[in-house]
Amino acid sequence: MLKITYEVNGKKIDPNNFGSEMEKAILPAVAEKATEVVKSKLSEEEIAQITIEIQGTSLNDLSMNLRGPEAIIKKLTDALD
Repeated sequence: MLKITYEVNGKKIDPNNFGSEMEKAILPAVAEKATEVVKSKLSEEEIAQITIEIQGTSLNDLSMNLRGPEAIIKKLTDALD
């Protein structure tokens, strides 16, 4: 199973308990798009080994980082180039 973590302004957050209703919708939408891309490029076994970290100083400044085995991260980044 793909693991997704969220951090805003240096604090781990639960997207279901964060900010306004609109803000609560943004983080899962970002995660859903990232999940679609990852699932289209990796096997289920590879997916289970990575974590997507969604981080930023605010909702206007989010980035995604991948954590996991170097070979899987490279395969994914190569596929996205």
